[in-house]
Amino acid sequence: MKQITIVIPCYNEEAGIGLVIDAIPFDLLHRYGFKTNIVVIDNNSNDKTAAIATSKGVKVIKEPSQGKGNALITGLKEVCGNCDYVVVIDGDYTYNPQEILRLIEPLESGFCDVIAGSRIGGKTVRRSLEFSHRFVNWGFAFFVRQFYRANITDALSGFIAIKSDVVQTLIPHLHSTNFTIEMEMITKMRKLGFSIYSVPITYDRRMGKSKLHSYIDGFQILLMMINNLRWKPSKVTLPPKTSPGPMLVDTGLGHVGRGIVHEQEESQAGADHRQAEGGGGGPGTGAEGAEGAGGVPEAGRDRADLLPLA
Repeated sequence: MKQITIVIPCYNEEAGIGLVIDAIPFDLLHRYGFKTNIVVIDNNSNDKTAAIATSKGVKVIKEPSQGKGNALITGLKEVCGNCDYVVVIDGDYTYNPQEILRLIEPLESGFCDVIAGSRIGGKTVRRSLEFSHRFVNWGFAFFVRQFYRANITDALSGFIAIKSDVVQTLIPHLHSTNFTIEMEMITKMRKLGFSIYSVPITYDRRMGKSKLHSYIDGFQILLMMINNLRWKPSKVTLPPKTSPGPMLVDTGLGHVGRGIVHEQEESQAGADHRQAEGGGGGPGTGAEGAEGAGGVPEAGRDRADLLPLA
């Protein structure tokens, strides 16, 4: 049975976190062959967020450094390599956990590596997405489609499903501490070569007070999107190369490398043999002196030593 780990970053989400956990469709996911775990990252909340999550029987991790980026990176590191798929969802109950399977299916079928739930391409209820926010989100998504070639309609979604191996590759490159984290993830996953698509989701009004500062956070997200156009993954430092013996060198030419070494060894051996014969049998003259050791004239022996090995 494959495993899904749901990561929920939270800061003062006592009004929504319990509803999010209760709405996760454990039975449905189990019916389709998935075991589900939940990890809540309490980002230094000063309300009952952690207590409510704990009472629901889920794992709670403390992240004292303020900022959604800090909380989310901590959560991804915690679950990395321990599951097949990672689902990130906000703890304010704006996203519907019942739709998790919709995000998982394209990953499970091998269609892509990452699925972002789209508010723009989905359904918004109770005026949950104001016109100004919709317009700005549309602009960000348009830019990402054009310049990062990610076929998505929402670049800042807080509801996203990712294959576990993608998360492992991505984590060393994440550095955002705030609300730029979604843009950093999307743009860098594309730069790393992973395929990203969107599916429509439901977006509702949040429970509790929003922590987003539209102008400040929007400007920082814009800078992240532009700066990452020049970003390239840091090269992996390779271990120092050793100097293997000549018989271990792979020349890429089959046995040629070994034949050359063997030929050199034979030539040296022949020279030593001729020197030994010359010292023990006198200088010798004509054919008799040359043939005394091996029946081959000295000049002939030199030519034989230069013949390539079979």
